[in-house]
Amino acid sequence: GVYYGKPIPSTESRPVQLNLKGVAPGSYQVQVRRTGYKVNDAYTAYLEMGSPKALSTEQLKKLQDLTTDKPEASRVVRVHADGKLQWKLPMRSNDIVLVTLEPAAK
Repeated sequence: GVYYGKPIPSTESRPVQLNLKGVAPGSYQVQVRRTGYKVNDAYTAYLEMGSPKALSTEQLKKLQDLTTDKPEASRVVRVHADGKLQWKLPMRSNDIVLVTLEPAAK
């Protein structure tokens, strides 16, 4: 469809408040990864290249470099005896966010 044939810029949305309960007390590595407009977004770059039927080596490398999925946030947090963890995430329209919580390395 026409919707997917052109870049669609995102707009700011309400932040999401992540509230976790029942987490075992301790230190955790929290990472946030995002995919959205011009964030881990090879498709918009492909459209801006003119949607070529075949990619040059340089074009392919550029698209691959845009999708390395590096965390936008990574930090160690401490969960206390109440087992609660809160995290506020800024959001934009059509973003997808993955939050991972793993025990921190000792």
